[in-house]
Amino acid sequence: MRLADALDFSTQKKPHKTAIIFQGARYSYQQVLDRVQRLSGALMDLGINHGDRIAILLKNSPQYILSYYAIARIGAVCVPINNFLKGEEIQYILQDCEVSCFITSKEYLEKLDNTVSSLDKLKHIILDEDEETIKSLSSKNESSIILHNFNSLYQREPLISVNRNFSAEDLAVIIYTSGTTGFPKGAMLTHKNLISNAKSCLKAIKVVEKDRFLLFLPLFHSFTQLVCMVLPIYNTNTIILIPKIERKELRKSILKYRPTIFVGIPSIYNVLVNQKLSWLARWLNPVRVYISGAAPLSKKTLLSFNKIFRLPLLEGYGLSEASPVVCVNPLDGVKKVGSVGLTIHNVEVKVVNKEHKELPPNEVGELLVKGPNVMLGYYKKPEDNEKVLRDGWLYTGDLARIDENGYIYIVDRKKDMLLYRGLNIYPREIEDVLHSHPSVEHAVVVGVQHASRGEIPKAFVVLKEGFKITAADLKQHCIQKLADYKVPKLFEFVNQLPISSTGKVLKRELREQLVNGILPNKTILE
Repeated sequence: MRLADALDFSTQKKPHKTAIIFQGARYSYQQVLDRVQRLSGALMDLGINHGDRIAILLKNSPQYILSYYAIARIGAVCVPINNFLKGEEIQYILQDCEVSCFITSKEYLEKLDNTVSSLDKLKHIILDEDEETIKSLSSKNESSIILHNFNSLYQREPLISVNRNFSAEDLAVIIYTSGTTGFPKGAMLTHKNLISNAKSCLKAIKVVEKDRFLLFLPLFHSFTQLVCMVLPIYNTNTIILIPKIERKELRKSILKYRPTIFVGIPSIYNVLVNQKLSWLARWLNPVRVYISGAAPLSKKTLLSFNKIFRLPLLEGYGLSEASPVVCVNPLDGVKKVGSVGLTIHNVEVKVVNKEHKELPPNEVGELLVKGPNVMLGYYKKPEDNEKVLRDGWLYTGDLARIDENGYIYIVDRKKDMLLYRGLNIYPREIEDVLHSHPSVEHAVVVGVQHASRGEIPKAFVVLKEGFKITAADLKQHCIQKLADYKVPKLFEFVNQLPISSTGKVLKRELREQLVNGILPNKTILE
């Protein structure tokens, strides 16, 4: 099955069922399909064909979903772009994958500061703006790129049938990695990758047709796309779509539209466990299952959530290169604190050492993934593909252990591991200990080079509002729970940490700032 087939089949099954709720408006599956057919017909009229790359840079909106499926319908390739990127970063992606059409808004187009004219493959820009804005921008446009109004494209003849000149094995989406280790790379995902992952996730969290998904995380992220868009549309569910993360809007949507599946990231759950909720609010809560992904969830947050909400919070693990979900804690059965759960259906994992030999249970090594969800490779990166794809296995770059029952524990990123006097130190283990202190809001550990000791751990700590603590107190807290060599020798209290759009701490930025001398070592504890 291809992505567009899934929308067609769901519409045939439940044409009048609500597919999307957005800012009070409801769109049935038939209405969504009609718009997708018209938009895909318009893309064909513009000369866009099978295999052409079309980038989407929009906020969460029905237009995002319509564009995604219209692109899939003609066999073109969707390139979602991170809303938080700067102009040069956006331009890099547009240039790297040779985008021929760009679907965006005036706000994001202005970030590029007229540099789009240097993109020789770009022929069309479709803007989600009114006609007057399009005319104004067109009058200032000195390039050969043609600007179009999104809504006017609905007037074109619809493409009723899905283009039959491509298969489920063909490329559907290029997701660019966050670039935490350098320039972002485009993970190439097929229709089969995405549909198979959606089907496996559907089984893992036991989704039924009456479930409603609350979609408020940014749609450019692979986790959001798969779990909150591809999966519910495949399964004829309703998507409650919110433009951005906003507490008031979230509360209103939960009470009014009654979502049953809440998909968030750790920073959201950190906020939830620190909010004062009345018994009435908890009693009226319609959500039956909460899902956490995109970044590690601390043990402290998970235990607090379980105590307050008494509802399942399932932590999972994945990566864009795996479409993205690899494993999740089971809805029914044992949920192990600190674990990211069991593999989903049709996915295999193993842990290997530096010689690529599989390790026995509970030994730490690199996590490998195999299954129909594993990407084709990185776009135009043959050398990188040789490193990460071997004999059908995806080398994730994550250090993990698998217990005797198959539960997976992510220890750390392979690149984040520190080597101190010949001993391995996993920053995430130290971070969990720091997070267990009642004064700590957030903490991250990176390695600092030492002339004779190798890398010594340094902790950057954000305290909770109104709390005070010294570095010596934190060190003592760590001594009680960690081997001496793992205890941070340097502490720095900061107001905030560099965070990605999905809640991941950008350790690369911290390391670069240390190297450049921007962050002084304020406290050294021997």
